[in-house]
Parts: sequence; structure tokens; C-alpha cells
Amino acid sequence: TGGRLLTVTDTADALLALDSDIMLRVGTLRLVADETVNAAELRDLAELGFKFSVNGHALTVADTAIPLAGLNAIELALTSQQLLTSSAVVSVHTAEELAVKPNLVPASGVTLTIQDTVAHLLDLSEAAQDIADVIRLIPQHLVRLWVDVGVAFTEN
Repeated sequence: TGGRLLTVTDTADALLALDSDIMLRVGTLRLVADETVNAAELRDLAELGFKFSVNGHALTVADTAIPLAGLNAIELALTSQQLLTSSAVVSVHTAEELAVKPNLVPASGVTLTIQDTVAHLLDLSEAAQDIADVIRLIPQHLVRLWVDVGVAFTEN
């Protein structure tokens, strides 16, 4: 290469499959077109660091609730959309993580249910409430409702 670094433009799968010898000579890895990857592939692309570029293309990450919730800001910065691919029942903690994703959308027919204890549900943010289709108490928890000056919840 005469001291010059190569630019490789290809699909995410092909870029991630490059062997280490080629990677040493590559200066830039660019997407060839809009693409959809799962959360694990997105993490791998993010680990390429400054070498990787979406090259002006839309990169969508499509996965289930738990992997999407675990994405960090660096990984999310590469994406134009985060697609929830299957219906899920999640805790308040996971719902809060999903609620801060900048462009989270459910696939067609996909629903998100938040299920947790009373204590956790009482702390549920408005943003998390907005992404939920259903919010419910864990079935095993017994709830007693007292009516005094107001309404209070306790767990057994």
C-alpha cells in the first residue's frame, strides 16, 4: 500500500469479518448502504472505534428489549433507530433504560409490558410510562389498599 491506509466499503457483516492482517492496513471501514444489525453486531462495530463510519447511511439496531436496554451512548450514536423486535415483559429498571434511547420504536405488533413491585412502579418515570403498552404489578405480590387521608400502597 506504499504507506497508505486502505478504505474498505462493505456491509456490516463483511466489515466485521475482515481478518486482522487486513485490519492493520485499513484506515477507514465504511458501510456501503443502509443496514440493520443486532445489538451484538452494533457493539462490534462500535469497538472498531474511529475506523468505522456509517458513511452517511442509516444504521438500525434491531433486537429484543434486554440487548437494546444495554446499549451505551457510543453505540447509540452510530444508529438512526433502535427497533424492538419482539414483545417483552420488563422490569422498571429495564424500562427506564429503554426510555432514554433516542429513537426507540417497536416493530409492527410488538408490545412492551412493565411489570414490577409496587415500590418500583411508584418510581416509574413519565418517559418509561410513555413507551409502555401495559404497566402492571408482579402477580405474586399482594397489595393492600388503605384509604385514609389519601391512598397508600404496601407490599407483603
